[in-house]
Amino acid sequence: MNVYIDAEYFEVLEKQYEAEKGNFISTSANNLRAVFNLLTALNMHTTISHNELVKYAKGLAGNKNYSSLKDVIISQSINRQKLNRISSIEKVVDYNGFYFVKNKFPEANNVIVKDETFDFKSFYENCTVPVYSYTGDIAELKQFIPPANAMIISDPYIFDEPSDVKIGKVRDFLNLTKAECRDIPFQLSILTRTENINQVRRGFEELQQIDNLEIQIITLSRRECERDRNMFTNYTAITIPHPFENNRTTFNQNFLAVENDVLRISTNYISYKNQLNEIESKINTTPEYIGVVQHRWENAKFTNRLFK
Repeated sequence: MNVYIDAEYFEVLEKQYEAEKGNFISTSANNLRAVFNLLTALNMHTTISHNELVKYAKGLAGNKNYSSLKDVIISQSINRQKLNRISSIEKVVDYNGFYFVKNKFPEANNVIVKDETFDFKSFYENCTVPVYSYTGDIAELKQFIPPANAMIISDPYIFDEPSDVKIGKVRDFLNLTKAECRDIPFQLSILTRTENINQVRRGFEELQQIDNLEIQIITLSRRECERDRNMFTNYTAITIPHPFENNRTTFNQNFLAVENDVLRISTNYISYKNQLNEIESKINTTPEYIGVVQHRWENAKFTNRLFK
């Protein structure tokens, strides 16, 4: 995963660092410390000049001690071989990235963008939810949902009876998650089991009517289909035991980029990517038909952005 930061935004970070310098090391994984961990954990792309980056590289070779937050971030990124220089962030097309830009940046693609107005009082710490018990009312989850422009649902029971209730809950969850995704189609991939093909077909026909949605449904054999109900978005991994029913259940969500240390962020993304690779393999190897039985339903030909 990638994070993009323009050269000017380091001034914003430095001002905040000076404001809370005494508390920076001890603060929990939110605000400035969370941003620092994110910048040093992921592949970082910046508009800092080539000559300045060369100076940092030479300083590392000479064991130079850096004092500013910018110095530490750049030097650690170079040391981890995660630093790349780009000429302009405005030309970047990465719908899974984090963006830190001094001046306002369009957010209509529902990606995470922070500009100079960001006050560092919070940084998605409420989006990591170990256990939240709720009645099945999807609206209760709104407080935990970060930006997203794509989703994958792996649920063998998603179109089981009562199908009217379940399809309605899927629609509600989609509309909640995709609310701010306007400039590009929201992409949804669903993996479920092959039984109840007629209900799968009905679910596809109803869900494809949602505005600005690209959808694909893949049906798998009982052996290939995971028993767990898992969901993934651009920035989260979600588990809900009974996600689309009118029963009390629990909501668990891991916001991948907010942790107390850099290693745990890296570990989150490794696990996330491994799970997505397995899902992508199943999607790519499933034909539209096996004999006379349909196994793929799509309203557009696309590769889900989460795989990119």
